[in-house]
Amino acid sequence: MTPYFLWSIIKFLFAGGFTINRMLDSVLYPDTSFWFLWVLFWIWLIFTLGQNVSKLICVDELIVLLVMSILLMGGMALYELRYFGFQFIAYYFIFYILGYMLNRFDLLASLNDKLVLLFFLIWLCLAWGWNMHSLPSWIPSFPYVPSSLVQYSYRGITATFAIIVLLYYCPQILIRTCGFHRLIAWSGKVSLGIYVVHLILLGFVTGFLQSLDFSMGSMIYIVISALLVYLLSIVFVYVLMKNKYAARYLLGKI
Repeated sequence: MTPYFLWSIIKFLFAGGFTINRMLDSVLYPDTSFWFLWVLFWIWLIFTLGQNVSKLICVDELIVLLVMSILLMGGMALYELRYFGFQFIAYYFIFYILGYMLNRFDLLASLNDKLVLLFFLIWLCLAWGWNMHSLPSWIPSFPYVPSSLVQYSYRGITATFAIIVLLYYCPQILIRTCGFHRLIAWSGKVSLGIYVVHLILLGFVTGFLQSLDFSMGSMIYIVISALLVYLLSIVFVYVLMKNKYAARYLLGKI
């Protein structure tokens, strides 16, 4: 939670207009700030709570976690809760559990090329007409079922198939390219830092490129901006990791 508030303050200081009200808004509506840091903290806390409850009542922790996930999704769908990032916590908690299940039961080892190919084809069908904020036209409405529940279910199922396909094929591809594999592995370790820093740098980089007043196509402008922001973010994160206090309080490294 500390990185979330520290980065929010840094963002406000750079952008200007830091006020107590804006900080309060970042708590009520974390999607206006670094929402992923906020959501990850609460998911970790809920997950840890579920593990402790399972030990207390002597029940498999997976059962407790699944019940908690159903309660979170049900609360979000039935009461349309949109404060404190509740909708993001409920939704992404499902993927946290999915990662836990894949690791605990080694589910990827039971897959084969034909089955994963089938998953890929299912994903293609589900992703047809994909829209981040609404359902595809081919999905009908269901009486007495909240539309938000249908939408989040569709998005979750579609993303799950894509995740399984990627997790199955990517290691096989990356092993063949050792140098690129090491780069991806390192990027994964600092991805949270890169994510946060790039949001702060993005405005400065795009503003700088616009001030140069070069005549370039929109696609070239986007590519150059993306590369500059990514490279600068890596440099900033690398520097922050060299200081134990910055690494702990800004990047969450313990």
